[in-house]
Amino acid sequence: MIGKISNGDKIALTALSNPVLQKNKDNIYKLIKLLEKTGLTPITSKFVFDDSYDLFAAPERKTAEIEEFFLNPEIKMIFDISGGDISNSCLPYMNFDVIKRYAKPFAGYSDLSAVLNAIYSKTGTKVILYQIMNLILDKTEAQYRNFSDTFINGRNTLFDFEYEFIQGDYIEGTVIGGNIRCFLKLAGTSFFPDLKGKILFLESLSGNEARIFSYLNQLAQIKDFNRISGIIFGTFTELEGNNSITATKEYQKEVKKNLGLSICKKNIPLVFTGDIGHGNNSKALILGENLTLRKKD
Repeated sequence: MIGKISNGDKIALTALSNPVLQKNKDNIYKLIKLLEKTGLTPITSKFVFDDSYDLFAAPERKTAEIEEFFLNPEIKMIFDISGGDISNSCLPYMNFDVIKRYAKPFAGYSDLSAVLNAIYSKTGTKVILYQIMNLILDKTEAQYRNFSDTFINGRNTLFDFEYEFIQGDYIEGTVIGGNIRCFLKLAGTSFFPDLKGKILFLESLSGNEARIFSYLNQLAQIKDFNRISGIIFGTFTELEGNNSITATKEYQKEVKKNLGLSICKKNIPLVFTGDIGHGNNSKALILGENLTLRKKD
């Protein structure tokens, strides 16, 4: 189990990627109120609402604040609520020694895939692919129930996801990856994780069939790609929306099958899940954790 918070605990809300757009700021206030109602004490980064800072000077300042959050024993978890394009600009300034020594659960998604995988690669620390903003974006309240059940009650609800095998019947390895575009920002850098024996999870908000095909081929050309344990495909929002009015589960699976088989050897397991991605109802995934999946009867 990763991450357990109790009544009165402080959690940090950060923004290592783009600042929150003006139109979305009301949702941040709603999230803060919901967390307070839950009994938690949210500590909001000064960069969440500040869109006036010097873009080129911000990465060093952002990472200094993140370091303070890791060093602060009162802060039990860190949730990054941002997305966009610029989280990788923070990587050269991150103090990975502090992150490893004072490890605590760190969650983010989308563009934060670059930061999450860099943290795992440099420290071996498990991180969480998850967007806490979904607590108020999901109107069914299922996210809130799953969040509370997992991080407060200590169950595994938020991390349990349905899946189907596209190829093979068994997959085991340490999970890495996230948003495919943002994960690829690490290619060719010292932050890119070792692929050998890993399960590669991939999802995307943007990207038509040609673009996703291009991303996958870039991955396939990276050293040791053919030594991965397998791939889990999450949702690919634009791709599925562009090609199907309803984006049925069977259609989603067929798209992933065609893409996966285009780059993978026949002995590499391929798995599909519609439960993890950019949807407001998305489940969470622990990167850096060993995962075993078997084909269901």
